[in-house]
Amino acid sequence: MNKGMIVMRKTFPWPFSDGQNSYAYSNNTFPIPQAPCVTVDYLYIEEMKVKRDLLQSSEERCFKALPHMKEAQYEAAMLVADHLSSSFNKKFTTRKSAEAFTLTNHLLHETICVTKECESPLKSVGEHVQEDLILMYERDQNIHLDAGLLCFPAGWSLTFNLGMPFIDIHSPVPGLNSSGLDSRIIRFLKGLDADLPFERINWSLAAGNRLDHSLETSPYWKKDRKKVTAKNAGHLVHLRVEVQRLFRLPSTQAILFTIRTYLKKIENLTAGEMEQLYTIVRELPGDIKAYKGITEYETPLFQYLQEEIRRTGSAKT
Repeated sequence: MNKGMIVMRKTFPWPFSDGQNSYAYSNNTFPIPQAPCVTVDYLYIEEMKVKRDLLQSSEERCFKALPHMKEAQYEAAMLVADHLSSSFNKKFTTRKSAEAFTLTNHLLHETICVTKECESPLKSVGEHVQEDLILMYERDQNIHLDAGLLCFPAGWSLTFNLGMPFIDIHSPVPGLNSSGLDSRIIRFLKGLDADLPFERINWSLAAGNRLDHSLETSPYWKKDRKKVTAKNAGHLVHLRVEVQRLFRLPSTQAILFTIRTYLKKIENLTAGEMEQLYTIVRELPGDIKAYKGITEYETPLFQYLQEEIRRTGSAKT
């Protein structure tokens, strides 16, 4: 089964296709007609604690919304609540009226009431899901990031990007503009249909197991890169994968972009996964390695992977 078509994941989402041995620019989106916009798994309680601690200490950078997004916030919040109760009905219950809905979280033993007049509907529901929730809106002939609940970013800032056009947000990605992929993605987003959501998978490597890689906290997580050695790389370096889902909201026409972040120590990869990862990372262009934060510990990482591949290969013979 194509990874883009998996609806309920019980295992770590592997970001590479069978036989893939190099990096290539790609929109990498797949239709997921039956998928919920959010997931609930065995890490739920642990990740909700991390998320709520961040919202408690750093709400000013984790939640942002422009004033014109109030209606879209409510529509997105109701979609998330609907998907929680329909896909995970033993864990969540939703009741709706014309002007409000309630969400009962049986895992956390909480009930919230969200009305159309609520100050921040997206935040109210976002406190109950493992995903980050981003709202994009088409205006001035472009797609803009106009609201979001972002606790687990991979090297970016909601405060900085709020209100910014999609192309400007992604301008730091090496080669994205020159390849023309940015324009193709904009056309794709503008053509997104409410009846057909899509999914894509993004990946990077991270030193340490911190989910919050915001620009504001970069002094904390970047220093872990300097700690990587050939001996500890397997334990310290993690494959960081984002499962990203896109849903057109039928009433406001905003786009709900959900991001679920997974981390896995590279020492826990299978021999085949480790070899594929090594092959792909080794072939990455230098600017992509730098963008993904790999350059600083590339040498000890490769030493570790080479030794593990050699060791597991010798064990087979």
